[in-house]
Amino acid sequence: MRKLKDAGITGSADVSAPHHALSESTSVAGEPDGALSQLPDIARRLVGADFAAVTVMDAAGRVDRMYYSGISHEQAAKVGPLPTGRGVLGMLGPEDAPLRLDDISHHPRSVGFPAGHPPMESLLGAKVTGAAVKANLYVANGPGRSGFTLRDEELVKALTSYARMALLNEELGVRESALRQASEQTQQQLQAVLERSPAAVIVIDAATRNITSVNAATEKILGIRIEPGAPADRGGMPVKFTQPDGEAVTEENLPTLKALTTGQPTEPAELIALLPGGRRLPVLLSASPIHGPDGQVTAVVVVFQDVTRMKELERVKSDFFSMVTHDLRSPVATIKGIARTAMGEVEAGSSIATYLDAIDEEADHLSEIVSNFLDMSRIEAGVNIFDLETCHMADLVHDAVRRMGRSRQAMGREITVEVPQDLPSLYADPQQVGRVLDNLLSNALKYSAGPVRVRAFQNVQTRLVTEVIDQGDGIPPEHMDSLFSKFFRVRQGQRRGREGSGLGLAICRAVVEGQRGEIGVRSRLHEGSTFWFSLPIEVRDADV
Repeated sequence: MRKLKDAGITGSADVSAPHHALSESTSVAGEPDGALSQLPDIARRLVGADFAAVTVMDAAGRVDRMYYSGISHEQAAKVGPLPTGRGVLGMLGPEDAPLRLDDISHHPRSVGFPAGHPPMESLLGAKVTGAAVKANLYVANGPGRSGFTLRDEELVKALTSYARMALLNEELGVRESALRQASEQTQQQLQAVLERSPAAVIVIDAATRNITSVNAATEKILGIRIEPGAPADRGGMPVKFTQPDGEAVTEENLPTLKALTTGQPTEPAELIALLPGGRRLPVLLSASPIHGPDGQVTAVVVVFQDVTRMKELERVKSDFFSMVTHDLRSPVATIKGIARTAMGEVEAGSSIATYLDAIDEEADHLSEIVSNFLDMSRIEAGVNIFDLETCHMADLVHDAVRRMGRSRQAMGREITVEVPQDLPSLYADPQQVGRVLDNLLSNALKYSAGPVRVRAFQNVQTRLVTEVIDQGDGIPPEHMDSLFSKFFRVRQGQRRGREGSGLGLAICRAVVEGQRGEIGVRSRLHEGSTFWFSLPIEVRDADV
């Protein structure tokens, strides 16, 4: 392809047009426009013309490229700017109406030829329309030659189908090149992101279960080198994993295998990676599948982060928190003891007795907060707080209702109990289960004004469900997911009494789940709430 000044073989050149590419009919194999560049030579030979050309227009309708045949290099070098279609070129009609002229100069739209242009007399031209690109095909004869016939016109029209395919191939080639370039850029950007990521990233092929890609952070975090192409042992990771409590993680429970089999991304799981040399590394592991065009999983991306530093900070915070709350227990107990002693030495009903009673109540509230803080810190530290034994829910509910009946918030309130005496026994910590009941009953009384119900029943063979039901304002839907989180408090609707620490429901969840149980809530605005928890029924040897 050569940069020249003109190729106005139709006699409609505009000398003010910008310079474009004027190409000879010889094409280079493999170029996107190779078929179009060969078309002028084919057309010229087919109809016996002196000259032939193909002009390709841009989106604005201007001639962008021109391929020619029948003009020597010396003649082509003298040609000026590309034609703009102001003259005879602008007369080309629809695809089924070619333009056939015996003498170009006799046409009223003819503007003549620029200096150095080969002399041409007769012209035959046809439009070629592609999906996005348009072109024109021309053949021409010099002076003294006969004009083109109807048969020549039919042959040129037939060639436009070939030209249309050539245009389509060119458009597809351009699109493919653009898509390939965009894909390569995206891959480069993704690779740059992965290499700079502080998290370890491993890509696993779904068909072979081999590792296809590993970023630099993986070796830095694990301390071992993983080569692409290596088999991904244990469903996707070349290391073994355990739960934080030391329980082994089965292969089917690994996030990697779950993503492979379900085709769904997994939530980050806190695990311990067992590394060579006995090193234990706390990590946060997740996996996301990559789907092919048919929807099948083609690969899985495994991401894990070293959370050692985060665990250390949590431990320091927990130790500090535990130390402070533990040190508060002694002065709180002293305040309560002094208040109790002083109450026995003053006249009942006096203003001093009222003040001392308020101090005693606040000391109880502060003691409850301190106990919650201490228990939460022990739970988070992994301390076993449970003393399991055989117990009965009827007794636990009866004791909890009796304790709540002595509280100020239960004064004048009705608590209905629906717990059959013949329910199966539990193997649980009665003190901790009672604490859950106390918390749920206390919340029900605080957040409602009507009666409160407690009921228990066996829903399946090995589960016993206990519900605390109130008729309060209910819980807004947007708060449901956060209800059992630490320090979360609903600040909407009717309530009685003071606000707590926001740890009560979080401790309830920890206590219930720590005994292989479940806890939850059902609630509708203005219709009340039902807090429930289930615990496994005791299974005796004779029942197995």
